[in-house]
Amino acid sequence: MAEMMRLQQMQQQKQRKQQQEEVVYQPQPQPQPQPRAGIEIQRRNQNPQLVDEMNNTLGKTGGEILRPSVPRATRVAINEKSSPEDVTRWLQEKGFSPRVIDLLDGQDGANLFSLSKLHLQQACGRDEGGYLYSQLLVQKKRSGFRTHTGDELKAILNHRRTHVELSNEAPADEPVFTINPIH
Repeated sequence: MAEMMRLQQMQQQKQRKQQQEEVVYQPQPQPQPQPRAGIEIQRRNQNPQLVDEMNNTLGKTGGEILRPSVPRATRVAINEKSSPEDVTRWLQEKGFSPRVIDLLDGQDGANLFSLSKLHLQQACGRDEGGYLYSQLLVQKKRSGFRTHTGDELKAILNHRRTHVELSNEAPADEPVFTINPIH
């Protein structure tokens, strides 16, 4: 009996060894790239209704999804010199809610650019305020808007301080820093 078990174990080891020797790595052939012009849906015998639905949903040419075409409006951009009407038009084009558009009604570009993320989130809500802030950052970058650096602000403050100390009035000849757009 022990001899039979030993023979069976030897046969099993021999079979495993043969199977391991027979397994040879063969790389899978690379699939040929499909043309990008359209989508080909292959039929499977398992669910022909799904294939029919996909064929009806996708356009027959170019794999385009069937949607009504909506003409794109001209893109409105704002900058610090934008009028309140430009700001309202920009907010509408960006898809902000009527509540946010009403809330910011009458604000010009300079006022809108001066609002912080925190103020926008408090006024407009966390999601819409954050989105508005990110859109304003894009518009600031595109328009070349630049805030004063710390050194420039210190120079203005020092000038005002010395003038007020001397005359007890606001300065008439405050230093002017030109803002050059960075391209």
